[in-house]
Amino acid sequence: SRFQRGIILEEYKKDFKSALDEFNIIKTKNDTFSLLVRRHIADCYFRLQNYKAAHQMYQAYLNQPGVILSKNKDINIKMNNCDFAEANMQFKKNIQLVNIGGGVNTEAMEYFPSLSADETQIYFTRKKDNSLTTDEDIYVANLVDNKYQNASPVNGPINTEENEGAHTIAPGGKYLLFTACNRKNEFYNTNSCDLYISKLIQNTWGKPNNLGSPVNTSAWESQPSISADSKTLFFSSNRQGGYGGLDIWYTKMNEKGQFEEPINAGPMINTPWDEDKPFLHPDGQTIYFVSNGHAGFGGKDIYKTKLIGSIWLTPYNLGQPINSPDDENGIFVNAFGNKGFISAVRPEGKGN
Repeated sequence: SRFQRGIILEEYKKDFKSALDEFNIIKTKNDTFSLLVRRHIADCYFRLQNYKAAHQMYQAYLNQPGVILSKNKDINIKMNNCDFAEANMQFKKNIQLVNIGGGVNTEAMEYFPSLSADETQIYFTRKKDNSLTTDEDIYVANLVDNKYQNASPVNGPINTEENEGAHTIAPGGKYLLFTACNRKNEFYNTNSCDLYISKLIQNTWGKPNNLGSPVNTSAWESQPSISADSKTLFFSSNRQGGYGGLDIWYTKMNEKGQFEEPINAGPMINTPWDEDKPFLHPDGQTIYFVSNGHAGFGGKDIYKTKLIGSIWLTPYNLGQPINSPDDENGIFVNAFGNKGFISAVRPEGKGN
């Protein structure tokens, strides 16, 4: 059907202009076309950066009889995004984005980048296929003459047939904290994801240990980021006690060297939607994170906030060209603050 063709063009081929043409034909042929089509028309306008038309169509959708506002709260977020993007699209920052090359990037998905302390290695997660069922593993690539060499899986018993990724390297490079999912015979991890730690012994990562309670629960814990003194650990979780969806949490290490009960980062950062992929800068005060609950350019954007005393400042959208209508999947900033690594879907990319 024409509707199905529109969906394929929009969601799989990312041809938003052709998808919009298909949906508009349905609109012209049927004055009482479905509410679902209105949403898709608005989404296509947004992706084509026609924010005024998108806002009008989202509003028209909400004004239709039969639309239950309480079940369409995401539309309010999308309308806020229209207003934000319209007001900020002309303020592109003088930032150059460079694809880091074929030693790291492939037709598969690469994301969650981080650097070793001396910046001679980049660690990242690779999903070996573009489907939703394939394996995620942690890879590493060496920097030689300013070029990343071909990446290989990290050594040691880190990667398995299940999913591993979303990692952080403790300062000094001796400890690797990472996410592992669906590991058998693990109380906290039977059907979800937990945080693990591995120690580097003679250039090989040792057997990882589950961080255990109270950091891990039967819920989803992932995406760790540790402070420069290794005593504060940020992560993302959908555990109970949050504000909705995924939230950012942190835990502090006590005098016995144990992580204490995690604390929610609070409503200045977390929203009823998803906040994840935290990155705590070595300054110990600045945190970057990803959200689809704060106003942005669409999808998930990267935000920055700073801790002043005990209060987080209002999160700041990093703007274009870092953020786009697509999803941005986190950022890593080096200790000097002059170089950052992001994972994103861009036309000039090598794959997904």
